[in-house]
Amino acid sequence: MMKFNERVQNLNFLGLGVSTEYDAYRNPNALDIFQSRQAMPHCTSFLEIGLEVAKGLDLYSQKWIENQWPTTCHFLDINLDEKEDFDHDWLFDFKTQVHLMKPSWICGDAGLWHFGPRAPEHMLLLPPILTKDSAKALADGIIKLREKTGLEVLPENPPGHVYIGDLHLMDFFAMVCELADTGMLLDVAHLAIYQKAKGLTPT
Repeated sequence: MMKFNERVQNLNFLGLGVSTEYDAYRNPNALDIFQSRQAMPHCTSFLEIGLEVAKGLDLYSQKWIENQWPTTCHFLDINLDEKEDFDHDWLFDFKTQVHLMKPSWICGDAGLWHFGPRAPEHMLLLPPILTKDSAKALADGIIKLREKTGLEVLPENPPGHVYIGDLHLMDFFAMVCELADTGMLLDVAHLAIYQKAKGLTPT
């Protein structure tokens, strides 16, 4: 089986893109992704679609997909380190929507998207617990989702102001990437928030 440093050669180079989630276009002063693509195609070459399975795909995302323009999928509702989150119904619906999107890869903040059972009133986003055991559980979830979808799953470092665990955030994700044989989506703004919270310099 190919290792990630070999598999990554087969991923599409997408350039600069924009990100959205369900009904974001309805917000006041929201970016119109279609006007942006027409005016500045070099800055809107792909759309990262934030996907919460229960909500599905909004009209803008559907229209983008219908044009067969490049996408990536950003999950918004799975705790990768919890086996219970990979239930049959969620997996079926997730794979169905991903099939429509045809994303180049799957990514998402690798933290806690909900507390307790997955339900609208339980949704939130907390950082992962920065320990070796948590890194192993997260890596197992990444491998499982990659196997279930056939797509690369790239964890992202989530935002947060309080962190629990004895590992530095980057040591934690280095361990996750090694154990899961994957790369990651490095959010430098989220990293700067972590560094400041820990009293460290941004670099």
